[in-house]
Amino acid sequence: MPTKRSGPLVGKCPKCGNNIVLKKSFYGCSNYP
Repeated sequence: MPTKRSGPLVGKCPKCGNNIVLKKSFYGCSNYP
């Protein structure tokens, strides 16, 4: 299942394994809305 990306890929989420991306003003899991 494709995930939404908001910015550059930073790493992997330690909780779910999805990508960590740079959002507008913070880093967050790409699986988080």
